[in-house]
Amino acid sequence: MPPSGRWGDARPHCRTRVGYAQRLAGTDYERDDLPFTEARYPEFEGFAAAWMRQAPTTRRALARINDPVRSIEWVSRLFVPPMRTRATGGIAGQLLFHEVHHRAQVMAMLRQAGVAAENLDYSVLVWERTSIG
Repeated sequence: MPPSGRWGDARPHCRTRVGYAQRLAGTDYERDDLPFTEARYPEFEGFAAAWMRQAPTTRRALARINDPVRSIEWVSRLFVPPMRTRATGGIAGQLLFHEVHHRAQVMAMLRQAGVAAENLDYSVLVWERTSIG
């Protein structure tokens, strides 16, 4: 479990991932509608449980993609003034691959701290390998 107060920066990214899934599903939302805020989940345990409950919704949104280059358009109220935004095929890719960027950031920070972080590749982290010889 992350130390208290040190995992808060993950919340905006989690909110954004929920937003991507809602965009893929064609659902409009306001920033305040997104569930992963510090006020709603001040402690990691509640946040982690809510994140696990969100996973099937995200999987369903990705599974429903039948046109990978379909344009999705919305008004983003994250900007002042609000901006019309259109993504062609990019929301699913952002949802699926943005964590690669963060893994690289973590690896760079670990190296700067003197940790020999050589390989944080996704396959190394999650694939099970057993010797055949």
